[in-house]
Amino acid sequence: MAKKVGAYICTGCGIGDALDVEALSKVATKEKKLQICKTHAFLCGPEGVELIKQDIQ
Repeated sequence: MAKKVGAYICTGCGIGDALDVEALSKVATKEKKLQICKTHAFLCGPEGVELIKQDIQ
């Protein structure tokens, strides 16, 4: 199985207000050539964890 490298950016807890999440996503996918980059408002919650699990499987 080929390895995939990805990034997940949490936008909750004021992070999305403090950072330019769109710019970070572009750096991850274009400059670093990551295959996947997703944002979510609550990555540490059940929905965020499930999002990551689905991508791993």
